[in-house]
Amino acid sequence: MNKKYGLDLYIKKMQNRGIRLHSALLYSDYAVQEAHYFTPYDAQTRHRAYSTTKSFVAIAIGKLYTEKRINLDDKIVDYFREEFQLGQLPEYLENNTIRNMLMMNTCYSASTYGLHRKDWVRSYFDATPTHPAGTLYFYDSSG
Repeated sequence: MNKKYGLDLYIKKMQNRGIRLHSALLYSDYAVQEAHYFTPYDAQTRHRAYSTTKSFVAIAIGKLYTEKRINLDDKIVDYFREEFQLGQLPEYLENNTIRNMLMMNTCYSASTYGLHRKDWVRSYFDATPTHPAGTLYFYDSSG
């Protein structure tokens, strides 16, 4: 293992704490600098990212915002016009914004991703909103 970045030290600390890793990668200068995979896992093994994805999405949204390519008050449905027409969706959903989604105060009081297992976007838009967006915090992976 390359000692330049210290991934080996991180791995040893995790093992000493009894934390079981699938893999450990260090990404720098636009490339993977070090990688280690723990049996039975390898570079092709898919892993659930759970809420980690929210951080990457928030960074991407921030970049788009600073480049003035989006506005945080843009309505979510405007990005899915090919699938939905104005007036076709409930008002609470039509008024849901990027800001509402980032702040986890959408128009839902429960997760929506269970409606259609393979199509989370369809699930999000098919669920029945419970209140106006911006009025209730609810931690929601589907949002």
